[in-house]
Amino acid sequence: MVHSWFAASCAALAGICYLAYSAVFFFDPCRNSTNAHMFMSLFREEPRFYMWRSRILGVGAALALGMIPASLELVSAHPTDLLLWATGLAFVGFALSSVSNLRSLQILPVVHGDHERSGEEARTALARSISYVHLDPRGWFTFGGVGVWVAVLSAYGLQEGTIPLVLAVVGFVLGLLYATVVAAGVFHRYAVFGVVAGAGGLLLSPLWFLWVAWLLR
Repeated sequence: MVHSWFAASCAALAGICYLAYSAVFFFDPCRNSTNAHMFMSLFREEPRFYMWRSRILGVGAALALGMIPASLELVSAHPTDLLLWATGLAFVGFALSSVSNLRSLQILPVVHGDHERSGEEARTALARSISYVHLDPRGWFTFGGVGVWVAVLSAYGLQEGTIPLVLAVVGFVLGLLYATVVAAGVFHRYAVFGVVAGAGGLLLSPLWFLWVAWLLR
């Protein structure tokens, strides 16, 4: 079994970041926004929580990148093409998540400031532009790709007997929750984000990352 203190530390810190993110999420009024104009209005009233969400997720996703290679070695000594493909999705997903969230720290306050000083037509254009701050606005890679990786990793780990059954089940459920986030974005079911943040963020994501960290130590 592979042992890497670096990967274990990255996984543990990522788990803590995702736990902190979910806690901040429930205090952020911006989570209730259903359109760009409403987001701008809520962000004007209380921007701090959203900005902290971006900081935490940006750092957490960057840390998660550090655990991916060792996680691959953990579940299989001879990875198949499917496992390597899923691992590639994880690299892309976590990288996009980190860059997008750190990018929003720089761009969003500027866009919001211009929005407050502009006329109605310009406000509409600026409000719509915030969806392009994120490099993966529908979450195809940041949630979908990462979810596929977690599920595939769990399947191979269970097959090879390198991870416990309970951890594999947690991984399957977490992968399903991440897929639900993508579906919620596509079909504009924004209330689902709160459910996923609660079930996935507060409980399953930290549990999965911390458990993997323990196995990698």
